[in-house]
Amino acid sequence: RLGDLVRLHIEETFNGKEGDVFWCMLRIVERKDASGELKCAAVIVIKELDETNSDAMESVIKKIGNEEMRRVISVAMDMMSCVVDDPVWYDIDNKICEDAGLTENYNRGKFLLNLLSCDGNECVFVPVAIEMMENKYAIHCDWRIRYAAMLTIAAIAERNFKGDMILYIDRAVTLVHKSLNDRNHRVLWATMHAIKRSGPTYLTFNTPSSP
Repeated sequence: RLGDLVRLHIEETFNGKEGDVFWCMLRIVERKDASGELKCAAVIVIKELDETNSDAMESVIKKIGNEEMRRVISVAMDMMSCVVDDPVWYDIDNKICEDAGLTENYNRGKFLLNLLSCDGNECVFVPVAIEMMENKYAIHCDWRIRYAAMLTIAAIAERNFKGDMILYIDRAVTLVHKSLNDRNHRVLWATMHAIKRSGPTYLTFNTPSSP
């Protein structure tokens, strides 16, 4: 069983093979016929590997190129779109309302996204992610995918808009502006979350110049 891998002495078993394990697990998650349980188990192996040897995993993620980056982002987005429109989400008096409807698959996809955002080469991650949001995810007919897209923009804005990557902020702002017209409440919430995470950066690029 794949899940049994996390109970092994991971550091000894996979030492020096982190890259092979990462891509092997990703191929499992990419399979259309894989169950949600199997996909989660595969990502858990990656998570355990990262927790055991974060330096080795950071090196693996840092080396991801453009096409490979597309693969990982696609997997993360597919998993993050596993959201249920739970009525509890609309009950603002409920302490868990914000997390209502978020599945285990969603959480595993969010982990992969955070891995890319924190450890990936931002010169690869940011341009590829922005392009994918523009061309597919932020304009998708499924609200769950648009929701995941706005959360991705939030992750990019929070950690990656610095240095040369600031050149991409205008494209992110455009996506956020368009999303403000979305009729789905969860997508709108995610859009406001993206604005909040952008903070002063968003305001700088959103404030009209004085005449």
